[in-house]
Amino acid sequence: MEIQNLSKRIDGNVVLKHINLSIPMGSIFGIVGRNGSGKTTLFRTIASHYLMDEGMVSIDGLDINKEVHLKNDIFFLDPQYQPLNKMRLRTIESYFSLLYPLFDSK
Repeated sequence: MEIQNLSKRIDGNVVLKHINLSIPMGSIFGIVGRNGSGKTTLFRTIASHYLMDEGMVSIDGLDINKEVHLKNDIFFLDPQYQPLNKMRLRTIESYFSLLYPLFDSK
């Protein structure tokens, strides 16, 4: 996944400014930062929960906003989604299997 020049404004405030990031296929990674530094906003934008103001997110060189099927390859569990805190793991697995046709619990 490549993130190029990603910017996001919320209520007129610049929250993300020209973010560039390359994530190798199949890797597991994390982002560390202080509260309010934009970590969740970055992931929400990558997962298309928020629309980006500038930039591009691509997988294998293809823009996910033009090749919408690629969004199935992106999974983001938003920390603000409280109902999951009370669900059993099997229920969460079933829930996301319905939302994401290619979801694999392994």
